[in-house]
Amino acid sequence: MRKMKKALAVALSASMVMGMSMTTFAADQEVSVDAPIYSYDVTNVVVPTTFVVAFNPDGLKVDVDGDGTSDTTAQIVSKNYGIINKSTKDKMITVTLNVEDLNEDKINFVSATAVATPSSPDDYVLNLQVVPADTDEVKVGGNSADLTTTGADLADVTMATADTAAMDLMPGENEVSFLLEKAVYDGTINLSSANGNNVADDFTLQSLAAAGKGITAFTFGGTMNAGADWTKLTKGIRITAVYSNDNAPTGATPDAGTGALYNNPNPVFKAGANAGTISYKRGNSAMDAIASISKVEMDISGTLVDGYHAYTGKGGWKAAEDTGSLITLDSAYIAAYVKAYPNDSTREAIITYMTVGGSERTATVNVRLKSQVPPSFTTGSEVGSISYTIGSGDNALASITKIEMDYTGTLADGYNAFTGKNGWTQASDTNGVITFDSAYITLYTTKYTSDATREAVITYETVSGETKTATVNVKLR
Repeated sequence: MRKMKKALAVALSASMVMGMSMTTFAADQEVSVDAPIYSYDVTNVVVPTTFVVAFNPDGLKVDVDGDGTSDTTAQIVSKNYGIINKSTKDKMITVTLNVEDLNEDKINFVSATAVATPSSPDDYVLNLQVVPADTDEVKVGGNSADLTTTGADLADVTMATADTAAMDLMPGENEVSFLLEKAVYDGTINLSSANGNNVADDFTLQSLAAAGKGITAFTFGGTMNAGADWTKLTKGIRITAVYSNDNAPTGATPDAGTGALYNNPNPVFKAGANAGTISYKRGNSAMDAIASISKVEMDISGTLVDGYHAYTGKGGWKAAEDTGSLITLDSAYIAAYVKAYPNDSTREAIITYMTVGGSERTATVNVRLKSQVPPSFTTGSEVGSISYTIGSGDNALASITKIEMDYTGTLADGYNAFTGKNGWTQASDTNGVITFDSAYITLYTTKYTSDATREAVITYETVSGETKTATVNVKLR
């Protein structure tokens, strides 16, 4: 009997366990999760805040470093300007250098091989070049760059020049690009508490890329006709730099003999700044570089119409101008599209060209139907003020992110409020005039008692979403 009771107890126990298991899975249940993708992109490119360049046709002695002794008699004197990548991705940084002769275009800009003895004192011939750094590490104050290196520090770095890679600069826009390796970040993501895909806050910047691969530099050089009477020119040459960046192309490498200079070997087409213009690079590939352009067509009412060549029929147009780097379609050709598509700011163009290797290729690019005017920033009439215009088109100003001035080696943002000790309120921004809080300006007048102005670096977003910078002097007194 005892054995039977024991057996029955075991059987009941088993039944209870089984019953409990069946209760757990009695109803259908569905469990889902929105699994995040752990990836992040922090863009942090540091560029120089000032330029110091001078033209010295007579080869006068110039003290570059301010120690009271002569450093050079070069005809074009310049400090060296660094660029640092503190981003999480390898970056291609493009410097757009706009060159403008302020002497009513009396200066004749030429390539390096074209500088010759002038035939008259009024023959103002100039070869202006941008010269990249070679493969030696760029140094700041004699040391390797680090996380504390500022834009002010980058306005005077030490570099060895890659003279054979120098690029000629002409009036208007000139582009030079550099490849810089990503910085080192470290951190750990908590699987249970991570904020979706946004995990950037879980990682911190540790160091720049090793072996100086996160910094590069460039300078200006060239030659001038020493026989010309340059004293007759009362104004100088304006050089404006605008920096932009993008993730580096896959597999891209710097040009041989340089630390970071990058020339895309293949042809590149992009919209020019003005209506009806296409800027392009021929490339230097042995087979794929551009040999000649055959036509530039845009669709109008279902028909592709070539604007590269002249059309002499009714409502015709002249042949496009082609400098070898910029195509300008005739205004009459563009006017036809503005009339047909009044709401369009751009139209897609199909470019047909022949390669050096003899192949016919096509490329597409959006052509602006309306001119793109970037914003302009000028010194305001009042102390601590900046006047500006928004511009127009894709390059127009969308928003201002920050406005910084150097204070003892650190860039301090006066556009946004600072609530710390000796803080300031946000700058006012109305009707095209930015006015800094008086407490922000007092910080600089107290520290820099002999300075009438300080240079400000403006970081802004364009309508097209690009981040750009501009510099302007701000009155302190």
